[in-house]
Amino acid sequence: MKLLPYDNIEIFSPLSPAEAQSALEQEVKKRKPFSFKFISSGSDPYFYGFVENNRFRLHRNINYRNSFLPTINGSITNDLNGCKVVVKMRLMAFVLVFITLWLSGVFFACIFLTSKLIIEGNYGPEMLIPFGMLIMGYGLTMGAFHYEARKAKAKLLELFKGTTKRAY
Repeated sequence: MKLLPYDNIEIFSPLSPAEAQSALEQEVKKRKPFSFKFISSGSDPYFYGFVENNRFRLHRNINYRNSFLPTINGSITNDLNGCKVVVKMRLMAFVLVFITLWLSGVFFACIFLTSKLIIEGNYGPEMLIPFGMLIMGYGLTMGAFHYEARKAKAKLLELFKGTTKRAY
């Protein structure tokens, strides 16, 4: 189980790199800067982003808000039996910085309250609030990220007709 919101995978596909790029391009559309779409039509692509020169940067095309939606970066290279697609899924940079600062602050509050409890022996139920915030913030981040990452990974495996191997 991963303790941080990231995933690195290698997909081995029987497709050539050109066929793999073409298959991915069929499911990717460039996102319009100010598009507000609340209802999906059947012809919407699965991803938005770009694919060029056997490299890609994608997000899943969703009709709801999820700040923990993975940014999917990858490259397509030749392999003995077709191609190898190296995929890295990460949180968006702003979300990663924000959640790191927020959880760090809550973590230090937990340390402060624990030391206060040890020194003063003064315990109250309100002292559990930062611990709950820490657990919920971490759980929300990990759950929402991996929920979306699993969907993207399944779609990429389907597009490339490939098998996966955990990269690192």
